Order: sequence, then structure tokens, then C-alpha cells
Amino acid sequence: MPLRTWLSNSLSAGTPKLFPGLPFRSWVKALADDPQHAFPGQSQMKPEQLEIAQLKREVIRLKAGRDILKKAAAYFAKEST
Repeated sequence: MPLRTWLSNSLSAGTPKLFPGLPFRSWVKALADDPQHAFPGQSQMKPEQLEIAQLKREVIRLKAGRDILKKAAAYFAKEST
């Protein structure tokens, strides 16, 4: 049962006592602060996190290209001597 459904079915004051160690208050706060992106674990990312992930992938791609060019430059430099 998703947390939203569970919360909408009237969360009683004693419920957190039934499940000690689970961060109910932080979940409720996250849901209240940003309901659209409260639980990003279900393949939902905040726009900032999505941009960071895309930039990290681009950095990896660019580094791979740079490494190929370095190897090619070293190969041609060795060949010309």
C-alpha cells in the first residue's frame, strides 16, 4: 500500500509506535513539502537530480573521448620518430 493511501486512511497517533525505527515523521514532512517528488525511489527524480545525472553521464563520455585522443596522439607521435 503506498504511503499516500495509507496516510489518507487516517494515520493514528499510535501508528509510529507499531513500527519503531521507521522515519514516519520525515516521510510525512517530505510528502507535505513536495508531494510530486516526495519519494524519488520509484524512478522519479527531481529536476535538479535528473540534470546532475545527465551531466555525470556526459562527463564520462567526454573523458572517454579525451582518453582516446590522448592514446591516438601518443601513437602517432611514436610512429613519426
